[in-house]
Amino acid sequence: MKWFLYSVGHEKADPLEPLVREYAARVARKVPFTVKVFPDEARLEKAIGEGRVRVVLTEHGAQDASSEAFARRVQTLLSRENRDVVFVIGGAHGHSPEFLAKAHERWSLSNLTFPHRVARLLLTEQLYRALSILANEPYHH
Repeated sequence: MKWFLYSVGHEKADPLEPLVREYAARVARKVPFTVKVFPDEARLEKAIGEGRVRVVLTEHGAQDASSEAFARRVQTLLSRENRDVVFVIGGAHGHSPEFLAKAHERWSLSNLTFPHRVARLLLTEQLYRALSILANEPYHH
């Protein structure tokens, strides 16, 4: 099982990128994890391919009330028959209806709207926090 975080955006100087890399490296110590940014949804779609579990981040997705609840959601992904999981963050206008229709799960990080750069950092950190909770490690406290 491998995890991927794919997002739509532009590769510009991103002041948050060092933090994303830091948390991605922490996640990767627990689950193989790759972060990649695509210029458009079509290229992202092609990279996803078939057979992977698609977790699409959207403002209308399921939202957890706590980090522990988020960790339980992550636990269900870990038990998914060793299938690769792709977390997907859309661009400025979200996801197309066709793309959303292919989602296995729809998650929301918050009722607030975030730039994709911030969402990438928040999701990466929360994935690390969830894995730490599941391993009973002290990071969460």
